Amino acid sequence: MDKKNTKLIITSIIIFIIIIICLWLISKNRIEEKNINLYDVSNINDHDNPIIRDTYHQFNPEDDILFNILGSGNNKEFYAYYYKNDKVTSEELNEIIKTYLTIHSFDYKNSLVDTNKNCYQVKINDLNITYEKLFDDNKFKVSNSLNNPKIEINNDNVCIYDTITNNYIYTLDTLFVNAAFQDDELLIYERVAFIKIDENNLEFYSDYDMNNLIYKINKSDIDANFLNNPNVVSNILIKYQEKFNIYIYTFEKNNTHYVFKSVNK
Repeated sequence: MDKKNTKLIITSIIIFIIIIICLWLISKNRIEEKNINLYDVSNINDHDNPIIRDTYHQFNPEDDILFNILGSGNNKEFYAYYYKNDKVTSEELNEIIKTYLTIHSFDYKNSLVDTNKNCYQVKINDLNITYEKLFDDNKFKVSNSLNNPKIEINNDNVCIYDTITNNYIYTLDTLFVNAAFQDDELLIYERVAFIKIDENNLEFYSDYDMNNLIYKINKSDIDANFLNNPNVVSNILIKYQEKFNIYIYTFEKNNTHYVFKSVNK
């Protein structure tokens, strides 16, 4: 056997092995995909970096009191406010949104409780400090909407009535993708599913206007633990994540903290 034929045989064997490996990987991926239970949910671990973790939780629309105003459709004006347009800047944020972001970031649940009114009491001056860190602005003004969690101003305090409603017809599911420090900026990437709820079904859309339907499922069948919880994600969003848009949060470093700049698609 001459050298030319030997090389041809060796090359053919290598190509054959590569084809077999590729077919095995494709088959393996298909099997794993079939094993994803769309009716179940998955737990997503928080990021190890505390700056990334805490910054993302400050703004995640599924997190705590933010769910009532951003993550649910109790008020369509504010539902999914970050994602209405291709980009929203800090200056474009509604003052009501900024108020709830400030209250949430302040961690109001560690404040004193007014047992007579059954609400959390927070000093406005303390909120102003948090507001300035979030938005690089010291002109904090408490703003409230009657259609969202009630906030009552009492002299120099804000009384926060923390009640989560369950009669919404719109909601969100978010999936943390990645984060990166870039010069003086922190970039956080997430995928978002826009969800419509009716008497029987949950419909998962990739767009705010809910024109691009990705998946429809009977709501009595699906595990609803992903609602109002940024660390629990529906397997529908996980399996079809490539069909859902990525949004980028941009924060700019200011001394020891990061100031919110924008969210864009």
